[in-house]
Amino acid sequence: MTVKAPNPKLDAALEFYRNGYSPWPILVGQKMPIRVNGRTWGGRRHVPLTEDEIVQAWTPKRPGASAPDVGVVIREGHFVLDLDPKNSDKVEAMFPELLALTKCAYTRNKGLHAYFSCDGKQELAHPALGVDLVGFGGFVVAPPSQGYTWANELPEAKR
Repeated sequence: MTVKAPNPKLDAALEFYRNGYSPWPILVGQKMPIRVNGRTWGGRRHVPLTEDEIVQAWTPKRPGASAPDVGVVIREGHFVLDLDPKNSDKVEAMFPELLALTKCAYTRNKGLHAYFSCDGKQELAHPALGVDLVGFGGFVVAPPSQGYTWANELPEAKR
């Protein structure tokens, strides 16, 4: 009997898929989308992967190879608040409130992604230095990608 090795990146991609996001494989340690069946993530004209394509994309092709990192295309009904202290040290003051409010992940650059659900499509916006609102068609890197970890276990807050 062959026992399959655990694949946390595949598990994460499937979890995002089941929660209405559109996972997309990216090169490990980079923000570079990988082509799947001849297409890439595509921004606002994005065509989501099917569940079978997700399994195929995150299953290593050879023994010992690692699965790609997890990129997430934001779909209708969601947005991510991206706080980047390297662009403004003032944004760190927002971390405690967001960490107590909604599902959050730490980024590779010591920033924070706060995940929210919403009604309809949220557009992309840059409301302040160091703060990006990543809405419909936008793209973020997500845990367990290299350098990205979940900061809490809360559900997404509704806004």
